[in-house]
Formats: sequence, structure tokens, C-alpha cells
Amino acid sequence: MERSLNQLQDHFIICGYGRIGTQIVAEFEAHNIPYAVIDQTEDAVLRLRNEDRLHVEGDASSEDILKLAGIERARGLISAVDSDERAVYIILAARALKPELYLISRAGRPESIRRLELAGANRVISPYQMAGHRMAELAVRPALVDVMDSLHHGESEIAVEEMLVQPQVAAVGKTIAGAGLDVFEREPHAPDALTAFPNVVLTPHVGGHTIESHVAMQDCVIANLKAFFAGRSLVYPVK
Repeated sequence: MERSLNQLQDHFIICGYGRIGTQIVAEFEAHNIPYAVIDQTEDAVLRLRNEDRLHVEGDASSEDILKLAGIERARGLISAVDSDERAVYIILAARALKPELYLISRAGRPESIRRLELAGANRVISPYQMAGHRMAELAVRPALVDVMDSLHHGESEIAVEEMLVQPQVAAVGKTIAGAGLDVFEREPHAPDALTAFPNVVLTPHVGGHTIESHVAMQDCVIANLKAFFAGRSLVYPVK
């Protein structure tokens, strides 16, 4: 167990293996996301052992326990404990050990949301507010909820995914139409990071067939013609 914990990289630490923690583990298992669970209650530890889950037995607010779970190498931490007071201590300890760590916490009471944010949580989730919002959406817009669920959980042929745009990417600060998202840096070779995905279809230069792209190309040609007949250097020379 200790050897497996030491091999974890870019993983999530789940604090608490109650009903919410168990569901989080099920979601991570379905999407092959690495994780380690921390809990100290007898029932939770017994279930973790029987299910052969990677875990650390102990108090999740202890710095030593968090280090055993590999917090220095972790991608994020989720506090799913049923005590808001304990959650505050867990978030404080995690933030002190790794200031840049992404922290998510459960809040049992609405007034605890602000406290957990002040403690350092990036996101705070109230299960009761979320359940109420979900039920209201199902009552008013059930078809839309079904569509979004199928897109998010991969039950359809198309899906919605998140892609982080790094500061050095040319798309920063631009609209989707002008971001050049369908152009590869070393064409005609597609980036390995994209071809490695099993569910990605690459369609380079599709954006060149939009009305906006055609208007922009016409403007370039006109600007070049005006420069040529005026005896000036081309504005958009072809290299």
C-alpha cells in the first residue's frame, strides 16, 4: 500500500469515505482518475480494505497524514467529511502544505461556505443547494438536463470536454472565430497530445470556410492589390 501511494502522481486526495466520498471514488474509477482516500472511521476503513481502495488511515487534517497521501505530488484535494469544522482544518492544512493546490470542499451548512472559502477552498459545494437546484431544473427543463447529462457523462456520440488554454497559446484574448484553433503549429503533422485521445476527430482549416474567414481573406487580397498599384510593399506577402 505504501509503495503504491509513493507512486501516485497528479492524483486527487479524497478526505472522507462516506456517501459523498464513495460516489466521488465511483466517478474517478469510471474515468480512470488516480486518487487516494483518507479516513479514520472504523466503518469507512473496513470498506476501503474490503474494496481494495488505495487509502491512508488517519486524520485528514494532520500534515503527516496528508504527506503520506502524497499531497506534494497531488493535483487536488476534495474534503468530503460530514463536519464543516473538520473541513476547515483540512483545507487550512492542505493550503499550508501546498499553496497552489486545487481544493474543493463540501459544506453542510450555508453559513460554512464563506468560512471554507476564507480557509482557502477554491470551490465549495453545498449538497443540499445542489440537490435543490437539480430538482428545480428537472421540474422546469427536464429535456435540457437529460441532454447535458448525456454530453457530460459520455452517453452520446458527442461530448463536452474542458481544455485549459495556457498563457503562451495564440488563442488567448481572441474570439473562437479568430483563435486559429483548427491550425496546427507544425502542419501537416498533428500534435501528439491531440492524436493520443481515442475520441477526438481532427478537422484542420474548417474555420477557413466560415463567412468571417472569407471576408478576412478578401480584405487581405484587396489590401495587397492596393499596396501593389500604389508601389508599396505588400501588406500580406506570401512567403
